[in-house]
Amino acid sequence: KLSEQDSYEGFDFDNVWVIDEQETSAPYLKNQKALNLPENTSEFAGGNGTIFSPYRIETAKQLANINNHLGANYILCNDISFDDADFQGGGMFYNEGKGWISIGCDFYSDFEGIFNGQNNTIKGLVVRNQKYMGLFGSSHGEIKNVNVEDIRIESDSVNTIYTGGVVAANYERP
Repeated sequence: KLSEQDSYEGFDFDNVWVIDEQETSAPYLKNQKALNLPENTSEFAGGNGTIFSPYRIETAKQLANINNHLGANYILCNDISFDDADFQGGGMFYNEGKGWISIGCDFYSDFEGIFNGQNNTIKGLVVRNQKYMGLFGSSHGEIKNVNVEDIRIESDSVNTIYTGGVVAANYERP
């Protein structure tokens, strides 16, 4: 476990580092306070977005909320299915006819965190007329272990640059 001192070979826990195994914290320098961020349960099913406590995603709305925190870490806790009604007028993901707003919608606001789908599936996504179209639009982050099924990518625009099921444009991490 990452919150256990034995996991950190070579760390000097006598003189330099501290770890609070009861609080599931990461190691921190003795002269600094622990990084114990509160869980975000208003936008996600829990977690604080760190590598040790990634935001937990259980619903389509929570999945969309990744766009509010593009540099954080996430785990997908279950499959998520969208209905056609979600993308029609009045639907939760209509977005003025664009459907799903890709996570990291362009190169200048791209996803930079870690997303672990834990082999879960996102089904029925509809993306229309955006520059970067997919579950993720533009990414410099790490996206792994996620499946997509029945994704519809529709464009009648010359402004569409990249398309993909999981990610439209995946750039090397800086």
